[in-house]
Amino acid sequence: MGYHVHITRERNGVASDIPLEDWLRHVEDSPELEFERPEGDDVASEFTRSIHAARWKGASAEDAWLGWSSGDIWTKNPSEDLIGYMIEIAPKFGARVRGDEGEYYRTLDDVYYEDEGREVPWQEHAQKQVAAVAFHRKKRLVWNLIRIILLLLTAYLFAQYQFR
Repeated sequence: MGYHVHITRERNGVASDIPLEDWLRHVEDSPELEFERPEGDDVASEFTRSIHAARWKGASAEDAWLGWSSGDIWTKNPSEDLIGYMIEIAPKFGARVRGDEGEYYRTLDDVYYEDEGREVPWQEHAQKQVAAVAFHRKKRLVWNLIRIILLLLTAYLFAQYQFR
């Protein structure tokens, strides 16, 4: 498992694929990308070929690659430099950058979420998440108290009827 970041055209839950041909052309035309050309028939080589993976030659590019799959350009566990590069190239595909947790990046410092078509700043989203967790904890506490009361009531009634 890992954290995936995508360049995607998806808007409001509606997919709009980036054509494979656009990705292939971009890699061929870019001096910053180079196709991975693995040898062999092992699983890793097959996977690399299947996603048309390209190695990025950027700043922290030690293990930086991008691949194309199901209409998205994606990578796994990217550095901030690679996310920055993805933000830079996304407009060339009429797309934007989205992380695994649903966050969208305008820049590395400008992250937002979407809620019913409305952009929600990261801070507001985080506050909503904290409030939702607090609400669910309170709800769970109330239900647990109800269960305890019912259990005690059942035990009391059982004791009353057993000793008659």
